[in-house]
Amino acid sequence: MFNLITGRAGYGKSYYIKEQIGKLLDNNNEDIVLIIPEQSSFTQEKALLRQFGPKKASQVEIFSFTRLAHKLCEQYGGTLKDTVDTFGKIMIMSRALHTVSHQLKLYFRQVGSIPFIKAMLSIISEFKNNGIYPDNLSILNAKLPDGVLKQKINEISLIYSVYDTILNEKYRDPQDDLQHLNNILKQNDYFKNKHVFIDGFKGFTYTEFEIISQIMKKAEDTNISLCIDPDEIYKNNNYNLFSSVAQTARRLINIAKKNGMTGVNLIKLKTPCRFKSEDLKHLEKMIFDPYSSPVLDKPDNICIYSASSAYDESEYIARTIRKLIIQGYRYRDMVIIARDISQYE
Repeated sequence: MFNLITGRAGYGKSYYIKEQIGKLLDNNNEDIVLIIPEQSSFTQEKALLRQFGPKKASQVEIFSFTRLAHKLCEQYGGTLKDTVDTFGKIMIMSRALHTVSHQLKLYFRQVGSIPFIKAMLSIISEFKNNGIYPDNLSILNAKLPDGVLKQKINEISLIYSVYDTILNEKYRDPQDDLQHLNNILKQNDYFKNKHVFIDGFKGFTYTEFEIISQIMKKAEDTNISLCIDPDEIYKNNNYNLFSSVAQTARRLINIAKKNGMTGVNLIKLKTPCRFKSEDLKHLEKMIFDPYSSPVLDKPDNICIYSASSAYDESEYIARTIRKLIIQGYRYRDMVIIARDISQYE
């Protein structure tokens, strides 16, 4: 079973997932995995601990994709090598270029160039994000007619292959961890009979899609939340703000169908939960809508102040905060958000 949980920002997707986790915990189900972005792992662990208590919260395995890779690599594939940092990658790329320099025609003169080294590292990073490796480039190159493009791909493939060989002698590239995880999942049943929840992602890389596909094949059910209006999923509007998220949703549905999952359930959350104010609910709904409609009454909870300078703007905010404090609010109840904080320093 694949459940795709959709809704706009603040419509309760994470809350819905916690509700489902709570129901499983109430039934003494311990095969629960929650996958979240790296930067929000501490916040989510804290939220589960607060909601379910230490005993029940400890029954939920919480991972980012990277942490999941580390766990399963240790469990099934031995200990991981030391990672290589950016400076290390530059040194390894420099060595790789000098190793193959006698085989290069187009890029021979750039072998000792630091900008070229960084450009090659950027290209390889992009390749890895999209699941492209030297073997893939070799297959593609064999189909191309003779010419400059064929020679370029041939030389990039050669550099890529030698770079990876040298790097893997003693180190590992963190970008390869997810590919290693994908290979482990193909050969093992870690997710068999587990209830998997994936929350907080705007999109996925090629390798992450591959991992999700492996999870769908083995798990009891897979639940993924996406921040998108469910009515926008099948609209082919590439200029829409959420078009990339819609593409992600369609791709996940297709992956589920390819894996033979007949039960694809689209859960549509239509009621905003985050905002108590009707003004803010209306603003959230209409701010990016080209056919937005104005509020009927004057908003009581939204104020726009046109400041003459950054100093004037800061002074207004300070006065407003002081006024709210006198009224009984706490400093912890307030948030200041700026596009570029440096201009106020």
